[in-house]
Amino acid sequence: MVRFFTALLFLMSCNLFAVEVQRLNQTQIDVPDRSRAELNKAIELGMQNIILKISTEESLAHPLVQARVKVANQFLRKYSYEQGSGLILELEYDLDAIEKVLRTAQLPVWGKQRPMTLVWLNDQTTDSIISESNLTQSELPLASIADKLGLPGILPTMDLDDLSQVNANDIKGWFIANIATASKRYPTDFFVVANLSRRAGFFELEMQLFNSTVQEASFYQPIFSRKSQLDDKNQSASKLVNWLKDFYINRYARVSTDGQQSLLLTLNNIDGIEALTAAEKHISSMSQVKAIQINQVNHHGVELMVELYTTEADFLNALKLDPKIESLLQEQQQTYEHQYIWRN
Repeated sequence: MVRFFTALLFLMSCNLFAVEVQRLNQTQIDVPDRSRAELNKAIELGMQNIILKISTEESLAHPLVQARVKVANQFLRKYSYEQGSGLILELEYDLDAIEKVLRTAQLPVWGKQRPMTLVWLNDQTTDSIISESNLTQSELPLASIADKLGLPGILPTMDLDDLSQVNANDIKGWFIANIATASKRYPTDFFVVANLSRRAGFFELEMQLFNSTVQEASFYQPIFSRKSQLDDKNQSASKLVNWLKDFYINRYARVSTDGQQSLLLTLNNIDGIEALTAAEKHISSMSQVKAIQINQVNHHGVELMVELYTTEADFLNALKLDPKIESLLQEQQQTYEHQYIWRN
């Protein structure tokens, strides 16, 4: 399997295949030289790249964000140059400080836990399905764009198993049952079916997104769909990745609430100080969490008071995606409210 986004920790549990995306605070910028003027421009552009990883493109137009981008050096932790085929500037920012700016501006913040997506893309201009074997030969820079935006994804291998179930005509004709069946071998939360075709004077890109957890392939219905006309074929990869990113941000990223909210969260399976420290650090890193405090510790686990930026519902929704935290006795949620099992 090809993973679009390589800087991630792959996690599987409770039928979820979310990944913990790493290095959201890092980016690379191509620069012509090492001059101070080029460095300053790259620092501002780099901060914009970080914002695009954790929020929407519209966030860049907010007056507060624009003001902070102009002093992006205040959010910069370190930088270095790397010489390859060209000169590359590697930048690392203070992610917590940038998230604070977005929350102050009442803008959405997308955390590190992100869904894994399988992409079935039929490029009708070359009569091929983009796969592990032909990605490097493809004109579509899916991997680099997904990496830049922090979007985890994989492509089908198109080995004998895939070829026996899916061909280009299945994607072109939107025969979802066949594609859904073939998708079940891949550890993903969602799969996308997309067609890129050439029309008179333009290119057309159409996609449909499906939930991979549906059990019966015959019942698959798209949960999200988009269609667009493009002047250039090379725009298709960026368009597809941005469609997916916008959908996930609307689904998982949250805007801070005006009023302070908090809840008691009980984590079982905490068997020592190492597990307690890991769980506390993990929950503190969630974008919905402002602060946590240990309320009590017993032989079963730990009870935490969690102070939130967002609503309680938003936080609990994020926990459902988190493969490290499993809901305790899901059939008895009313009896065991906010009790979870730590699965480090």
